[in-house]
Amino acid sequence: MVSCWQITATRYRFLCYLQRMERFKVVEKETKTKAYSKEGLGASAKLDPAAKEKREVEHWIQESIKELESQTDQFESEKESIETSGSKKKNKNDKNVCQLIRNQ
Repeated sequence: MVSCWQITATRYRFLCYLQRMERFKVVEKETKTKAYSKEGLGASAKLDPAAKEKREVEHWIQESIKELESQTDQFESEKESIETSGSKKKNKNDKNVCQLIRNQ
């Protein structure tokens, strides 16, 4: 006589098997798709949401870095122009201010 838990276990085992087979079908289809076929060319345009968001974040980070680099260059050029266009006493005060800013 077969108990109820054995039937349930067999049923869950079969469901797991079906889920794994479905995943395998998808993976097998993706690996066998040729790169220059209609499906292969169309697949490159399709991105899952996580990859799309990752690409957007990478783009934002790169743009932020460029912006910060340009601001740094601008501040350095302003600093150099201030250092060259003043008296020695004024230059010392400017250098002290720059050092205080860097130390913070």
